[in-house]
Amino acid sequence: MPLGDLIEGIQSTPIPTMLIVAGLFILILAFVTKIGGMIEVSSEQKRWAIPIGLFVLVMGLVLNFSSAPITTVVTPSPSAPSSPTQVKPIGWIRLGAIRDASGNASTGEPLIATTQPVTITPMQVPAINDQVEVISGVNVRVAYPKPPDYQLQDQVSVLTANQKIVILEIKAFADQKSSTNSTVVWARVGLP
Repeated sequence: MPLGDLIEGIQSTPIPTMLIVAGLFILILAFVTKIGGMIEVSSEQKRWAIPIGLFVLVMGLVLNFSSAPITTVVTPSPSAPSSPTQVKPIGWIRLGAIRDASGNASTGEPLIATTQPVTITPMQVPAINDQVEVISGVNVRVAYPKPPDYQLQDQVSVLTANQKIVILEIKAFADQKSSTNSTVVWARVGLP
């Protein structure tokens, strides 16, 4: 693993997660004498490892549960229609990509351009029933590209710049055709 990927991974890790992992690691140090022949823990250090490890672990857990991440909240925004029955589905569009090759996308993650531009504003993965605005003309497809070849599906229409649309469904998959290590995000959209 290149050092740049490691640094980027650490930068994108939420602080509560880092605190939880660090707290667990410090607690492990309290119960072992040596780790891999490289880290030796003295009895004085073991005595302090338990309270420090518990403190860091508890802080990570408190921060994790007190700051509910945007990614787990899937509620309609105030500007979204009150029920999906008011929205006329029109097809699928490519929203953009995210800097993650896992094939998963979470609400609120920033969208980036790869070989194709980001097509909506705000430039982040929207929640279901969010109303967003098209940045520039974008092709509407019958379906999103599916494995194994991820070929584009038939075009059914074109959305124009500044057009308002409602997100009905999100699909994300690792970009097999790119060397950017990204996940492509598509959405089934409708007209309000």
